[in-house]
Amino acid sequence: MLAIGAAAILGFGAHPASAEASVTLGTTNWRNMAIGVTPSAVGVSVRTTDQGEQVELSDQQHVVVVFGYNGEPYLRIDREGTWVNRRSPEGYINRTTRPQPHVPTRFDAHAAPDWHRISHGHLYRWPDHRAHHTSGTAAKEWRIPITIDGRPAEIVGSLRYVAPHAPTAALMVGVIALGIGVGVVMRWSRRGIVTLAFIVAATAVIQLAAQHQATTSPFLDQLGPTLYALGTFLSAAAVIVATTRVQTGATAPITLLGGVAIAVCGGFARFDWLTHSQVPTALSYAVATSLVTLALVLGGILSGVAVRELRREPQPSK
Repeated sequence: MLAIGAAAILGFGAHPASAEASVTLGTTNWRNMAIGVTPSAVGVSVRTTDQGEQVELSDQQHVVVVFGYNGEPYLRIDREGTWVNRRSPEGYINRTTRPQPHVPTRFDAHAAPDWHRISHGHLYRWPDHRAHHTSGTAAKEWRIPITIDGRPAEIVGSLRYVAPHAPTAALMVGVIALGIGVGVVMRWSRRGIVTLAFIVAATAVIQLAAQHQATTSPFLDQLGPTLYALGTFLSAAAVIVATTRVQTGATAPITLLGGVAIAVCGGFARFDWLTHSQVPTALSYAVATSLVTLALVLGGILSGVAVRELRREPQPSK
């Protein structure tokens, strides 16, 4: 049921047109936000997505032209759809999230634009490197030149450092989970083990869905970044199956392995979420870090339950 729910939440719907680069999100202390378009125009909107890695522009009323790194026309959105200049060097550079040092000669900023319609829609995303944080970059206000119906304008954004703060909510959740789990550790309870494992599985589904929602990259491209959430879910599922279906003698070893895997995949692998202010999820910081702490604590509790059971001496036969 949890797996079906995850698939339903994630979905496989088509994304709006975007540049070729696929964005893989990580933790950071830099917040990148689009402020807007100046001067503003009715119907023209802009925002940043994927933790500021992509700029998203939409319009249905005007002819909006975005200019590239060398001042050449790069992107055009009009009533007929979205067009990209195939001669623009920016089109080649934006194929990766890291700027390329060499651009093939067929991409010429001084050549006449070769407009190619890539979508009948009116929304486009691209990883504009003028808005990105690079090594040695300080806080800045970035600008991307555009025209709206031939009139000069700019997309304006802000890149700011946000210092990490103490994950107070996560620590409180961890303490509460630890207290509740003590009762399970003190007494080998199949119902208690299943309950803890089910909670872990549910949080893994939430994390998987929230990580997917935080990015505009295709689902298949996010299998790597979401692998830890998937590993957490599968480990919790193994504990549930072992506790409810497997013979008693094999339950403790599987629970031990599952608990360790949960603590590693759901907790230690995401420990950097507790030390950075920007995390790759659609959840709030308090909720996201609380789920990390919860997986870490519950994974440890399940491991402790299994170790206690394995060390328990067999009862003498009468």
